[in-house]
Amino acid sequence: MSRRIKSGGLLSLDPDADEAFEVDWNLEHFRLQPGTGLTSSDWFIEGIHGAAALEQHDDAIGQYDTSDLWEEEASGRVTRVFLTGATGITAGQRYKITNRIVTDTTPPETKDASFYVLIQQE
Repeated sequence: MSRRIKSGGLLSLDPDADEAFEVDWNLEHFRLQPGTGLTSSDWFIEGIHGAAALEQHDDAIGQYDTSDLWEEEASGRVTRVFLTGATGITAGQRYKITNRIVTDTTPPETKDASFYVLIQQE
């Protein structure tokens, strides 16, 4: 199950977890004009105060169908990334995670949403 996060929010992640996080670009100040899709989504991970590497994989743009199943789709408006600990991850480390998207509008818009992850033993 993915955890949806608001910009500026703080989530915890177990050092041994491999978990999906999402940004819903339909919500809050991210509201896009009707019919606007996303053409790209990039993720940037910044360790705060020398935190050890946090890894990402299987990032995607998509949406959920009527059965609540994830469907990758270029015109989707939800972005997802899996975050996992790596050697050296310990409780108390913090990360700033930024999702940068580009819209399919003319001209294209580039937008960022950032949130924070705190490593905590669960």
